[in-house]
Amino acid sequence: MKECLQEAFERSRDEQITKIVIFSATGEGPVFALQELLGRPEYHEIELTAVTPPVNRRYRLDSSR
Repeated sequence: MKECLQEAFERSRDEQITKIVIFSATGEGPVFALQELLGRPEYHEIELTAVTPPVNRRYRLDSSR
C-alpha cells in the first residue's frame, strides 16, 4: 500500500494531476498519505479525498448482489 501510494503521488506530480481519491475500508491509506506524503514540498499542490463505506457496512466481495 505504501509503495503504491508513493508511486501514485510521484506520478501525479509528474503529470501535474492535483487530485487523488483513495477508496479505503480501514483508513490506513489516507492516514499514511496525510502523515508521510502531503507534508512534502513536492506534493504541496495535491488535494486528497478519502472515500469509505457507510458506517457499519462493508464492501461486498461479490459484485453480483
